[in-house]
Amino acid sequence: MGRAVSLETGLAGRRALVTGGGTGIGRAIAHALAREGVDLAIAGRRPLDGAVGELRGLGVRAHGLRVDVSSETAVVRMVADAHERLGGLDLYVNVAAGTWHQPLTRVTSDAWQLTLDTNVGACVWGCREAARLPQIRGAGFHDLPGDLADRAGRSLTRVPPSRLRTGLRIAQQAWSTWRYEHRLVPA
Repeated sequence: MGRAVSLETGLAGRRALVTGGGTGIGRAIAHALAREGVDLAIAGRRPLDGAVGELRGLGVRAHGLRVDVSSETAVVRMVADAHERLGGLDLYVNVAAGTWHQPLTRVTSDAWQLTLDTNVGACVWGCREAARLPQIRGAGFHDLPGDLADRAGRSLTRVPPSRLRTGLRIAQQAWSTWRYEHRLVPA
């Protein structure tokens, strides 16, 4: 999948969970992380054997987690399963999303709720569960409302700029690769 380019991010040996990691942009992000030496758990609604095999072929440990992220209980279990299978979790990448298109005059409460749960709820629940893991909190992930309450009067800790740049480079490479492979940019 795509061109094999290493960004030399210093992420080798880390462990990541990527939701939506079996298809599209999530799969491209998982590949970019694998090329950096990151062991992965990828989550998706469909079977993930092909994507997991590709990632293992890049020399990392990879596990597939079949999960419906519109369920809070399933997201909680997903983060715990990834943590257990990888022996820890250093990175959480939320990519899974979905829409159930209906004309505005016919949109149902069920379709609307499913869209919210998949796109907003899953991100909130997954980030909450990942943020509770000590190795993620120690790596610079902070629950800002909680930190504001905990650190009254003290300066807030921010994500170090180097980590932000690394994440942006990986996302940019994955997006560019995905666009190229889907012929959205000239060859």
